[in-house]
Amino acid sequence: GEEVEEEAQGHAPADRPGSARGLFMTVLVNLVFVVVGMAACAAWAHPPYRDAFHQALAQGKGGLDMCFSAVAAWAAPRPAPLVERPRVPGLRKCWAWGPMIRLTPFYNDDYCDCEGGEDEPFSSACAGLMPPRLPPPVRPLESLDSLVSAAWHQLDHLVSGAQADLGGTWVCPGSFLGSRVPVSSLNDGRCDCCDGSDEERHGTRCPHVCQAEALEALKAMNRTRHTHEAGAATRAPLAQAGDARKDHLRLRLPVLESRAMEAQTTFQSVQQRLIASRQIYTPQGDRLLRSTYDSAVAAVLEANRAQQIVSTDFGSDSALLALEGQCFASPELNEKQIKGGTSNVVVRSYVFVLCPFANVTQTEPSHEAWRRRDAQEKGNPASSGPRVPGTEPAPVLLGVWQGWAHQKRRKVDDILRHPTHELAMVFGGGEACMNGKHRQVQATLFCSEANHVAHVSEDGMCSYHMRLGSPLACSAERAGQLHRQELEVRAKLAQVDSSDQQQQTPKDTSAQGRDEDSVPASSIDAVGNEGASGGTAPQQHGLHSPDSKRQGEGRRDQARVEVEVGI
Repeated sequence: GEEVEEEAQGHAPADRPGSARGLFMTVLVNLVFVVVGMAACAAWAHPPYRDAFHQALAQGKGGLDMCFSAVAAWAAPRPAPLVERPRVPGLRKCWAWGPMIRLTPFYNDDYCDCEGGEDEPFSSACAGLMPPRLPPPVRPLESLDSLVSAAWHQLDHLVSGAQADLGGTWVCPGSFLGSRVPVSSLNDGRCDCCDGSDEERHGTRCPHVCQAEALEALKAMNRTRHTHEAGAATRAPLAQAGDARKDHLRLRLPVLESRAMEAQTTFQSVQQRLIASRQIYTPQGDRLLRSTYDSAVAAVLEANRAQQIVSTDFGSDSALLALEGQCFASPELNEKQIKGGTSNVVVRSYVFVLCPFANVTQTEPSHEAWRRRDAQEKGNPASSGPRVPGTEPAPVLLGVWQGWAHQKRRKVDDILRHPTHELAMVFGGGEACMNGKHRQVQATLFCSEANHVAHVSEDGMCSYHMRLGSPLACSAERAGQLHRQELEVRAKLAQVDSSDQQQQTPKDTSAQGRDEDSVPASSIDAVGNEGASGGTAPQQHGLHSPDSKRQGEGRRDQARVEVEVGI
């Protein structure tokens, strides 16, 4: 009866074992393909393995040679990943992620998270952590030698990598300033360290100019220290006045808020009374209502201004409060200076007015002259006639005060004491641009002996950056830090100079002369007496080659030195 039932369903009794075996083989083959595919994806995600297989395939090698190439790639140096920020668990060995690494927030974010650099295929963030070149493919008889060579290569990398810190920067060992360069700049053929230590593996010959760099840094520190000392002396009396003003407003704030409430209540009662008596449309009623309204608005603005001053961080001594109520205008700047270019036939010029803790505006005082000249250049004499009253452009509001850029993270005093950070004021909510975006300004404060707008630029459409110099941004503590740095650098220079003199005999001195990097102690002492006047550092001669001279040009100028020493 069972056979008849199976035949009725279309299956023969002898076909059932064969069908089970076929289904089992199909599942087994699919599992094998899945495992092989996952292994291939994992190997493909690791650049050394992938490049080793590519080279072996390109040279037509067999399976054994390809395995040896993969082993050599595994033995190639893969430095430890940076641990400056937290990672997703398991992201350290990113090759196991395979293509899924693309779905993480660390993919192509210009920061090296993976030990093999898989997360940065389209940036140079992991360039310094990757080996400079892949070990060549090995033949079977040379496999042992290749593995030994790769092991020595790994050991050499670990020893030389001891200068790299966990912050992703390389410490130049010969620098008197403790200079650091990003690990992505190691072995890139360009001299970044003054001693050339960043290009030892690349083979680039770099000039040794650490002492000249230190002398330039001493002069920059000396000038900046004098500026901070002069600014701190100017800041002291202003700090006392700012503290007294803030205390006075703190005590008077409840009175101002009460007056504002009374003024608003009075305006509302006058308005209702005029509406009830139908005198709101008469000249007398209109004047009374307008006067009451103006008084209410003035009282509210005064209370709001006092509240803003009391709640704003002006530093522990409230010295920056002296900038409140003042406005500083920039020199007349043309569009090329602000934007770097212009589409106008005749360049337009603007003046930027910065009112700290209030607003930033843009004016065009020479608009009429520009209009006439532009019309003449375009051959339109009708537009070059006399100005029509009321056609001059009104000031453009670039932004209103919104607070400090750092106000959620750090205090003003901490920023003033920091060697490299600067105070930044944020102004937003300006007039809308053509694309609908509202204008915004970020104005940074830096130490200067006088208040002045030093720089204005438009670093994006309707996004402006300004720099305001002021003695109120100076700090006596920062001057003390610079003085201690000067003493440390001069002590290191004097120590190196004295050791060179002890090692060099008079005979060697007469035969070979001074080394190209040695600087007399008199030059070091002269930097301390130079003051703010500055001077020129001794020129370096006897560079190794014209190529190294070109690589060193323009890379250790005054701006770079000031950034490294934190000025």
